Amino acid sequence: MPDNQTPGTPSDSSAAVTTGGDAGTAAAKEAKALEGFTIGLDIAAEFDTLDGLRKISIGFEEDTKGTEHAFTINFVLQERAKTTDAFVTIVNLHVFLVPSVLGSKEKADQANQQAKLIAGGQGLSPAQQAHLAGPAADDAKDAEAGIIPKEDAQRTVAEALLKK
Repeated sequence: MPDNQTPGTPSDSSAAVTTGGDAGTAAAKEAKALEGFTIGLDIAAEFDTLDGLRKISIGFEEDTKGTEHAFTINFVLQERAKTTDAFVTIVNLHVFLVPSVLGSKEKADQANQQAKLIAGGQGLSPAQQAHLAGPAADDAKDAEAGIIPKEDAQRTVAEALLKK
């Protein structure tokens, strides 16, 4: 993160996160239905936890087709044992902001609206940062370890955008 950047605000560089899709999940099927959209935006935000042991990076991609908009979050969790150690990437998670992930069209619409505001320069709120660094990061790690389903972690990451 550049020295002059406020934690949780979009950086001027795009996220370089690439993750594979899960063809069998409902979210992947919904995203497949969005084919033909063009990516109009790719913004990254990055912040460290207060103890300096976790770094969260998120990229927002906006796909548009006509007046329809759909965002995707690329969530990356990095950790280290001591602040003098280098960060190690623990999880890369691709999250579609669609009803099957968030449980309803209303929540998906709210999350997409928040993604648009964040990507537009509003940055992440303290509550959104806390959720991403806490429950979302923990669930992403648990999903990577096979403890919980990946879909649960995706929902927890997406729900961060619903925090005020």
